[in-house]
Amino acid sequence: MKTQLFRLFSFSLFFALLLSGSVRYATAQSGQPAGQTAQSKPASPSPQYVSDLYAQKAVDKTLASRGESVNYTISLNNIITTSLTSVAITDTIPASLTYQEGSLTATHGDYAYQDGVITWTGPITAGLSLTVTYGAQVSTSAVIGAVITNTAVIHAGGETYIRSASFEVNKYQIFMPCLSKACVPFVDDFSDPSSGWLIENYPEYSTAYLNGEYQILVKAENYMAFNWLDFGESDYRVEVDARPAGHLDGSVGLVFGGSDSGFYLFQLSYGGYGLWRIEMDVDPWIWTTLIDWTDSPAIHSGSLTNRLKVVRKGASIELYANDQLLATLSDGTYTGSLLGVEAGTVPANFDGRFDNFVVYTGNCIDTPTAGLAADRAVSSFHNGIKHGTGRGNSITPDQGRSSRK
Repeated sequence: MKTQLFRLFSFSLFFALLLSGSVRYATAQSGQPAGQTAQSKPASPSPQYVSDLYAQKAVDKTLASRGESVNYTISLNNIITTSLTSVAITDTIPASLTYQEGSLTATHGDYAYQDGVITWTGPITAGLSLTVTYGAQVSTSAVIGAVITNTAVIHAGGETYIRSASFEVNKYQIFMPCLSKACVPFVDDFSDPSSGWLIENYPEYSTAYLNGEYQILVKAENYMAFNWLDFGESDYRVEVDARPAGHLDGSVGLVFGGSDSGFYLFQLSYGGYGLWRIEMDVDPWIWTTLIDWTDSPAIHSGSLTNRLKVVRKGASIELYANDQLLATLSDGTYTGSLLGVEAGTVPANFDGRFDNFVVYTGNCIDTPTAGLAADRAVSSFHNGIKHGTGRGNSITPDQGRSSRK
């Protein structure tokens, strides 16, 4: 069955260029608080904005106990045509953490640790990226319940970027034997091309299993495509890893609550997120903005992978990115059981990639995410789903309420 596509106006910040002749950049300017978005700048035939350095800092845990190890990642991505020749990072480790000797790595440049301070210097040429990683251990005297924030200061092209990552010091955990039946989720790592998702190739788009991921390649301009499966449940937790594999002028997302009447669309693009309710049993479709584009430091910018998650219980909807709660709201308009993935773009040839699609239902919704080695063959939950289908429709530019402005 061919997944229909529909014209979608402006899924990302750059898409404002199509309307106003100006470009909004999803990077912080000098003196601007971290996590905020720069103001619009006039378009130029040969822009030289050195502020187009996407900077992100992340920690691999939201909760960590005394004595536990945490790992930090600093990512920089230079998306402009100008090379940044003198970039410097200074990261002072908080007193409640101890650097793990020998853990510091970087993809290039000069880096060092001395007296509680991580440093990196070097160039980042046009179109290239940098990743710096290191580990630290939580002090055994750290205050229970305290939030430890680790901040990196980045100097590039005469501008300063501040990026932070935080976690909470947790009480010691006691694990009791599990006396109830184990929760078996639906898990798809897209290594098996027969797991149920559509494989198609048309002039406007294609879908495929590719190198252990599911690909939605939107070839045409102003299009969005999605594919979903019917899980037969109205309450669930659905998660997926999503990333852009080519240019960044598009969106990746989750569709959920789907039925013949409509569905919800949760999207990420340029470090921000949004949520829309889409009514399909009318022509043209009606788009209702539930959450307009909102920037969040929890969302990785550039080509980095984000973990999207939606928890649905009755009318309650919770949205997460990388295990950080973004928003909670109540909307019970659509309670369908169709769940899936989405990619959309204004410029042609946007490549959305997806991996590790997981669904928990019933009493297992609140179960901590287990390793992704669940055996789909023995999961009656998986065996009961319907294979992939898709829906779509064309909309005019003035109906593109999901555009970033």
